[in-house]
Amino acid sequence: MARLVVRCPRCGHVNPAEQNICERCPTSLMGQPFYSEPQEENPLARLQEPVAGPPAVQTPGVCDTVAIDDEDQLVLIHLSTGARLRVTGDALLGRAGTVALDFFDPLLTVSRRHASLRRTGPGRWTMTDERSRHGTYVNGERLLPGVPRVLRAGDIVKLADHSFVVSLT
Repeated sequence: MARLVVRCPRCGHVNPAEQNICERCPTSLMGQPFYSEPQEENPLARLQEPVAGPPAVQTPGVCDTVAIDDEDQLVLIHLSTGARLRVTGDALLGRAGTVALDFFDPLLTVSRRHASLRRTGPGRWTMTDERSRHGTYVNGERLLPGVPRVLRAGDIVKLADHSFVVSLT
């Protein structure tokens, strides 16, 4: 039986049809057409092929995050939609950032370079406002531009009009 999939319009990753956000980059898949994934004639054929060694290292791009440690990541959960933005390395949040927020923001209240996240140690993350127009807030307190603020699990982060809860894993 063929499974339904949807291709990300930004990075081209093929996602299961039930996904609302791309698994590879935080792009909305809402409104994208579904299609049936072609089935292999012999699904065991790939299992019989010789393994070529470790996969090539991928250079991070706009839609990628750099993995530091699978157990040391920060997840921002959008309070309105429930969408999860997983960050595993230093990242720039904004409409043109490494973690793009444009699909949450049709009114363009989030700046192109709104805020940055930095991993400062095992399980330790900071957020810094990057001189955004509408501000970056942590638990209701506006961050001063360029001054890092330590994040803790359960903190509420607000970027312009969009609120997220911080989860640390």
